[in-house]
Amino acid sequence: MRLTSREQEIVNVIKKNPLISQDELAEIFDISRSSVAVHISNLMKKGIIRGKGYEFNEEPSITILGDCYLEINIDNKVESDSRIDIKYCGVPIEIGSIFTNYGIKPRVVTFLGNDDIADYFLNQLYGLEIDIANIFKHTSKRTSRCVKVNNDLTYRESLQWDDYLKAISTREWIIYNCDWLIHEYRFTDEKIRRALNKKTDNLPRFCTFKILDDIRDISDNLSYYSVVVLGIRAINDSTNIVNKLLELNSNSEQVFVITDGKSDIITISNNTINSFPLLPNQVFSIENKLSSFLAGLIYGILNNHPLRQAIRIAIGSI
Repeated sequence: MRLTSREQEIVNVIKKNPLISQDELAEIFDISRSSVAVHISNLMKKGIIRGKGYEFNEEPSITILGDCYLEINIDNKVESDSRIDIKYCGVPIEIGSIFTNYGIKPRVVTFLGNDDIADYFLNQLYGLEIDIANIFKHTSKRTSRCVKVNNDLTYRESLQWDDYLKAISTREWIIYNCDWLIHEYRFTDEKIRRALNKKTDNLPRFCTFKILDDIRDISDNLSYYSVVVLGIRAINDSTNIVNKLLELNSNSEQVFVITDGKSDIITISNNTINSFPLLPNQVFSIENKLSSFLAGLIYGILNNHPLRQAIRIAIGSI
């Protein structure tokens, strides 16, 4: 969780002297005792301190922002052997389950309707022991759903964009007060627009992913991002994408990844390009597993693993 400068100063003092009183903290920082109490309360809200005993939580704070939806996939490539599959999808479930497997409990901001599908997702998140206090549930609309024909999106029913923006606005505190913010790609420009109005030293590390069909879909705002994973149909089409990402690679902590999930993983970091060929047992579907790959990659990075090892963790998370 990102802290203000004063909160960080208080944390540093408490760590050196866990038995210090609020009166002593007030004297050290030349502020009122009530101001110290407010700072301590904020540290508890941010999950830095557990309870009044000044027990610290060193676990990185992660917030996941994205939709949950019902997907109906119709496969009729062969007329005599049509197949209809139904599955429950969504970034909060897919990424949240990866982090909980690693012992990290992320916070989730997602968007549900008032129906049985919403109840299913709530039960799934509850089963993962994920904090569901910040879920937006529309009282008069249905949870998002889509129909794909041969894996091509054909129909989609979802909330209006204004509904999403309203939900995000009322949950800005939880969205931005974290170490890592992982969200669906469609929120990229909106997240950066709002972030630029805030203090940059208190912003989380932004992360996102997308299956890229057109290089023009690469937002210039990705220059503000720490980790971005892009899925492409064929690795041979990556040259222009690599050049575009090199232009956006503004600092050494950024990691951009391009993969087709079948042959290769290309990374761009610190203006350096590396390639990691996929072995036959490492092949994965970018349509179904790109978000899981992102979650594993972030876990490797936040644990300070070298990029090569973080890529291995990402593959192992699929």
